[in-house]
Amino acid sequence: MPKAARPISAYDQEVPAFSPASAANQRLSCDLLIAGGGLSGLNAAEAALRRGLDVIVIEKGAFGLEAASGLNAGQFLTGWAKSVDVMLVDLAHQELRGGATEAQARGRAERRVRAFLKRTVEGCQRLAALDHAYNLRASVKHGAIVAAVTDADMEGVCSAYKFMEQSNFRALMPLAGGVRPRFYQVLSARELPHRYGTAEELYIGGVVDQFGGSFQPRKLLLGLARALAKRGVRFFSDTEALALDFTDKRMTVFCGNGAAIETRTLFMANAYARHINGDVFERVIFEYDYVVQIEVPEEAKVLFSGGVLSDTREPCFYARRHGRRLYIGYEETPEASLEITREVARRTIAEGARVFPGLGHLTEHDIASAWSGRVYYTLDDYPFLERVHRGRVISFAAPSDHGNSLAARVGELVGQSVARPGRLPRNEDDLRQQRLAERQLRLFEQFPKGLRLRPGRRYQAAAGALSDEALP
Repeated sequence: MPKAARPISAYDQEVPAFSPASAANQRLSCDLLIAGGGLSGLNAAEAALRRGLDVIVIEKGAFGLEAASGLNAGQFLTGWAKSVDVMLVDLAHQELRGGATEAQARGRAERRVRAFLKRTVEGCQRLAALDHAYNLRASVKHGAIVAAVTDADMEGVCSAYKFMEQSNFRALMPLAGGVRPRFYQVLSARELPHRYGTAEELYIGGVVDQFGGSFQPRKLLLGLARALAKRGVRFFSDTEALALDFTDKRMTVFCGNGAAIETRTLFMANAYARHINGDVFERVIFEYDYVVQIEVPEEAKVLFSGGVLSDTREPCFYARRHGRRLYIGYEETPEASLEITREVARRTIAEGARVFPGLGHLTEHDIASAWSGRVYYTLDDYPFLERVHRGRVISFAAPSDHGNSLAARVGELVGQSVARPGRLPRNEDDLRQQRLAERQLRLFEQFPKGLRLRPGRRYQAAAGALSDEALP
């Protein structure tokens, strides 16, 4: 096990560091300032750059070493924060409270859930498109199994995919031999062990999702940052936004290192809890999620028919395979330390051996790397986006169940929606794209907000640790 103050992740050796200079004591200006260089921030920067905007990205510390995007397990869309059935009921109730009839409420809820699921799938496809466009070689692979523990879990998972099938999500699949293949497949309890190497009688079945999958998070994140820097996006590390000052058309963001950045729009893409001037809030978040890396023995049949597995427990067990390397996780706590990481790693490899009998002879001495990933959980039931001060300050957060895919898609939408200098579009296509992004972002603004906890242990424990003063 590593002995450094901060547990070193396997990802720290996968890609060279991206270390831009600090903006200390500088006076700068731009069209779009992004606070946070994770997936949502970089996707916003990439989309805005393509539209000709001048973009600055600031990070409070070192890029990729603290953000959720750089230290998670590298999975995207391996289950839903809320089942589709529950989402439909929640949103229908919201519509009824707004004065809709029962038929109107049901129809509107279905449209909103359908749009939410589609944005999430588009986020999965966005990751693959970026990987290809910028030659990042981040091993973006589609195909993930959601394994059900109980009959109720299996019913809920199947219900979600039937709803997606009825909504023609198959049209989002790429053509293969002139036809579009199905985007999911239901597996029985007997098929799971044969295809994925799981223990007999542990799961009652599962669904293979061809939209979901896995990637190498820091390789994609830092590779994209370097590519954008070469194309004109300005990056600054050790630069934390602390206060705002507004004029009619511009705002100035004051940073803790003395930097002052004048901008038209600020995107708070940093996911951690903070408030600026007491009136620009982001939701409170919780951490930490643990990742353990081991080498899969040559003879072990572990995830040999697919690269990623996640189950329906709370918290879930997950595993992602990249060649001989296997990344697994199971436990979460509201805090982390080297000692906690070591203890969690021991229990995680034991759980891994229970799920995959082929790992049964491994011990803690076989752990190649273990670290605490800063994977955030908002107290909101849904991913949300808020725009304050005439839409010029934008904040976004999502439960990590959807984090990577939704961060990619929502970030892209933010970059596409930002008004260009002088509010003049370059052409009609640019104007249409901006208006479409605005409409799609409103989906997330209109989801229920507030401290409506899901009944998971990680949320309840984290909420109990909060002081009243910490809540916006």
